Amino acid sequence: MKIGIFVTEKMRGNIQQIGIDKVIKEKGAEIVNDCNEFRRCDAIIVFGGDGTILKAIKWLNGKKVPVLGINIGTVGFLTEVELKDAKFAVERLIDGDYTLDIRSKLKITVGKETLPDALNEVSVLSAKPAKIIGLEIIVDGEEVERFWGDGVNIATPTGSTAYSMSAGGPIVDPKLNAILIVPICPYKLSARPIVLSDRYTVIVRNLSESREVIVTSDGGKRLKIGSDEEVKVKKSNTFAYFVRINYRFFDRVREKLVSGRR
Repeated sequence: MKIGIFVTEKMRGNIQQIGIDKVIKEKGAEIVNDCNEFRRCDAIIVFGGDGTILKAIKWLNGKKVPVLGINIGTVGFLTEVELKDAKFAVERLIDGDYTLDIRSKLKITVGKETLPDALNEVSVLSAKPAKIIGLEIIVDGEEVERFWGDGVNIATPTGSTAYSMSAGGPIVDPKLNAILIVPICPYKLSARPIVLSDRYTVIVRNLSESREVIVTSDGGKRLKIGSDEEVKVKKSNTFAYFVRINYRFFDRVREKLVSGRR
């Protein structure tokens, strides 16, 4: 069994101190530290926060390799366990004593260019703070909304607890097959969040003639889009796979988002 480990150099010494390497070797598994080899692993252990998890998912590029997230970040909503429980969780992983949590992603295209699939969200934003932009939202050929504001967030149920929530969107059960459309600071009272089936294709058209507009996938790669240019978003054919041991979604919501625990 090959276990990939992704951890920053700054934290590598701490990981060795709690004995994760020793646990893996005692269980007869092989440790892989090269990210280029992660797609050939049987599972990956990611030490970090949600941003680190998102990087690992992008590296896997849709491969069915389960990810065990161990939180050493700020919030760590996507991670499975805290650092103090890491050894126990790793033992369960290697023993195969876990469930697989499959999460949908979004495919993003702008003209002939494709951005990396998004696990959390696609954001179409004003490139300059306090400069509002005009956007048109189209769902399967039907105009849904036109508004001016800071931008729009197109999210998966997984991303409903990320930027989407901060922008006023609903928290959505990750088991639902849905896409969220959440206007960001719209200058229009009728521009409200919408939850729709993930069978639809969402198009965001830039109505701004002189304002700079960008699109991002999970806050990563940025791409500028011109006036009247469209961003097409639909459910991806690839998925993200998570190792779950004691994970309960609404317990996580209360723990991380209601009580404010870190």
